[in-house]
Amino acid sequence: MQNLFQELIDLLSVDDRLVSEGKLMKNKVVELALNLDPLLISHLLKNKSLRKHFFVEVESVTVFDKIKFQKFVSNKKFLPDSFTAFKNKIGLVADDEYLNDSKEVVLAWPYKDCILEGGQDRAEAKRDEVFWNEVLAPDQIDRLLAPKAFYNWKKFTKDGETIPTSVSSQDNLLIKGNNLLALHTLLKTHQGRFKVIFIDPPFNTDNDSFQYNDTFTQSTWFTFLKNRLEVAKLLLATDGSIFVHIDHDNNHPIKMLLDEIYGRENFRNEIILPGRAVKGLQKQFKTIKKLQVRHDTLFWYTKNPEVSFKPYWVDKHDLGNVEGHWHHAWSTEERKTMQYELLGTKIDKGQWVWGEERALQAIANYERFQEEGGGRTLAEYWRDTGEALSFIRKSDDGKPQYWRAPAERRIGDTVWSGVPIANSDHGFKTAKNEKYLAEVIRLASDEGDWVMDFFSGSGSTLATAHKLNRKWVGVEQLDYINEITCPRLAEVVKGEQYGISKAVNWIGGGEFIYCELARANQVFVDLIQSAKTSEVLLNIWNEMQNKAFLSYRVNPKLFDESKSDFVELSLEDQRKFLIETLDKNMLYVPLSEIDDVTYSISDADKALNKKFFGQG
Repeated sequence: MQNLFQELIDLLSVDDRLVSEGKLMKNKVVELALNLDPLLISHLLKNKSLRKHFFVEVESVTVFDKIKFQKFVSNKKFLPDSFTAFKNKIGLVADDEYLNDSKEVVLAWPYKDCILEGGQDRAEAKRDEVFWNEVLAPDQIDRLLAPKAFYNWKKFTKDGETIPTSVSSQDNLLIKGNNLLALHTLLKTHQGRFKVIFIDPPFNTDNDSFQYNDTFTQSTWFTFLKNRLEVAKLLLATDGSIFVHIDHDNNHPIKMLLDEIYGRENFRNEIILPGRAVKGLQKQFKTIKKLQVRHDTLFWYTKNPEVSFKPYWVDKHDLGNVEGHWHHAWSTEERKTMQYELLGTKIDKGQWVWGEERALQAIANYERFQEEGGGRTLAEYWRDTGEALSFIRKSDDGKPQYWRAPAERRIGDTVWSGVPIANSDHGFKTAKNEKYLAEVIRLASDEGDWVMDFFSGSGSTLATAHKLNRKWVGVEQLDYINEITCPRLAEVVKGEQYGISKAVNWIGGGEFIYCELARANQVFVDLIQSAKTSEVLLNIWNEMQNKAFLSYRVNPKLFDESKSDFVELSLEDQRKFLIETLDKNMLYVPLSEIDDVTYSISDADKALNKKFFGQG
């Protein structure tokens, strides 16, 4: 058998598709075999031993036994790297099969949880994020997604930060913790509430956090988003909308995923967002393989197809530009569209002139506005009524004037060429511009409605929603929530003048609650990921044996007997192994177990949880 293993390794190693950084990729081998890849099968047929082992003759026809091949390749003795060998020794591999291939787990999408850690950077850049995922058995899922307890509550008002004495599900809320688990927790208090959900998820660019192997990169990213988009749908109001900002590399896959979850009948628009920075323009004057990309995409879906929206004004550059203004007909900066003898204007040859009927209608429109305007500006009248009336009148000096929409405004369409997308005023490279987010929020919600962003980043969506008098909930797992997001929102409440503040006459006000998912095993995940030496990791392991919830498959005695092998692993594999020993159901404290002394939840935090969840 050992010779057969080596023969297969030697044979497969000549196929560049199966080799990465000098190593064979088991997952890729299995994928090609299950797809009956002609080249792979051709390789196997050329080897006498492999042909005899993996093929059978059926009425003079050679048939490839792909199931037998898959089991053979999945055997722990095939390509046993040091990490796998150590797992075998400790007992984290079942029989001769990897757990992912055994009957103890399933690979169905709903049961695959992906957790994102680390810092986000520009979409074009290479991300340096720590990523891990784990496949869980079906009977584990209910416990994983059960509501979690909150702790470390803080309240922010115009007067500063305090410890709240009371909280409710009606408060603006900023949550630190895993967004999948936070979303499932919010189902208990916010299901069917949000009018707008806006997300700007990780883009799955080359070499980013999701590229944990060459076979499942895209499927893992899909799973990561699918789990979250499904629960987000439950949180949407009946007339709610979800907006997903994505780049050109992933817009088509995301469209298919959104079609599946929200329904093609609920697809509203694919909005083009020009303005992406272009690099390497000099290549356009040489040989090129593709055109430069200068846009991102915003997908808009609703929860129900019957929902309709009012026509509205889009501000290209200035949210506060609502007045409209009069123009003299002969202004050199505008084409002369209103000149007509009725108003005593001499008609010059070659100028485009309104006919008498149209001119009379424009005059009548102005008189109608005088009667029905109700004190509104012309732009406000147009926006509110949806009637694109043109107005013409004589000015005080007897010369004709006409009114048009301000040059920097337009009725909303699907190309937002004048809307600034990016903004780094707050020290966060991927921050979205508040003017852009204002367009999204105003498009599909009214004052007092609820807005959510569960990839909150620097808090741009939340800051914009607050200034537009919407209620909001934001979720962010990464540590910069305490360095950037929360301080930024605290300044919003106090009346900062960034973004759209001046345009909407923002002077501050309102409040919000900050809290965190109460951590259990997540404490050790954070410690493991930040450890820089094997010595530190071994100290963490010692503490884990006393305080962590370990997987039922872990035998601490076997680990302690094999410490020398553990130290020989790379630091990355050491971290990976310790994380695998943790029970992923117990990353955070279940709400139902908040009174368990094991978790050390304070009486004050218990009381606030009961008030938030309506239990007291």
